[in-house]
Amino acid sequence: MRIFISIASYQDFMLEHTVNSCYDNAKYKNILEFGILDQTTKPLKFDSKFNMNYVSCPPSESQGACWARSRIQKELMGGQDIYMQIDSHILFEKNWDEYLINQYNRAKTWIDKPVITGYPRGFQVIEMGDRGFNTDEEYIFKKYAKDEGGPHTQVMKVSQAFHTGLFSTAIARNADPKQYKGFMMAGGFIFTERQWALDVPYDPKIFFSGEEPTLALRSFTKGYDIVHVPETPVWHWYNGEGIEVKRECIWDAKDNGKSEKLTRLGLERTEYVLAGNDYGEYGLGTTRTMDEYAHLSGLDYINKTYAPDKGSFDCYMNSGWEEEELG
Repeated sequence: MRIFISIASYQDFMLEHTVNSCYDNAKYKNILEFGILDQTTKPLKFDSKFNMNYVSCPPSESQGACWARSRIQKELMGGQDIYMQIDSHILFEKNWDEYLINQYNRAKTWIDKPVITGYPRGFQVIEMGDRGFNTDEEYIFKKYAKDEGGPHTQVMKVSQAFHTGLFSTAIARNADPKQYKGFMMAGGFIFTERQWALDVPYDPKIFFSGEEPTLALRSFTKGYDIVHVPETPVWHWYNGEGIEVKRECIWDAKDNGKSEKLTRLGLERTEYVLAGNDYGEYGLGTTRTMDEYAHLSGLDYINKTYAPDKGSFDCYMNSGWEEEELG
């Protein structure tokens, strides 16, 4: 088995930490193959121990997050067995690869084509400066503690239905530690078979907003099922309010309105796909219908209606597959 690890990075000093954390905490280091597109003014040089395809481009050439991820799929991905997509600001638990492989194999016992995804727990970046700590590191990382009450699964629920046109946002919600079938996707953490990246290739015309709901609907209609697993073994650096260090984001770039234009065009593209107007390479599939997706998720894109009992995950909280049932 070989795992392809797709990482699109934009001016992110955490990229090197992410790669090191991924590699150092893997049990099976020899199966990891990195594909990285680094949008940066300071290209990196990685140790030869990494099996890696690394390319860079100036930030001014970037066309957005989905454009970068599309390039990685088309130019850097090979014949690996597993496709894993992560953000460039991720920390990993020990033996994360063994855990995700086991969870994927468990999911395969009850789902034909699972896609493991979800919003991971967070961590903060703290700048050392002259604080007097006994370390030479420029930054240290503070992982948020696990919630009291033991392990749990972070499922994804709708947070704002039809926030912008047909585009709906999502947030995480704690549930009992089981595997759950879901209906929303997290672009910053995906673990599935490589064939998914061929069947549901990234749409380079979506800048950022709209990435996740279109992926979810396209995956579902092409026969893939979203799965949330207990204790996702990664942490994500979120750019929330009140945090000490914030990362640079492409949508904040001072580029004479380029990002705003690409965002607008990306949302128009999102609207077109979610309305069921595209069944091409970057559109919907025909294995399952939009009505079936609406029945699962509560998001009816055709009629623009929302069933909160489903979208909130309320009616699914007592579902899921127990660990012992999947053993």
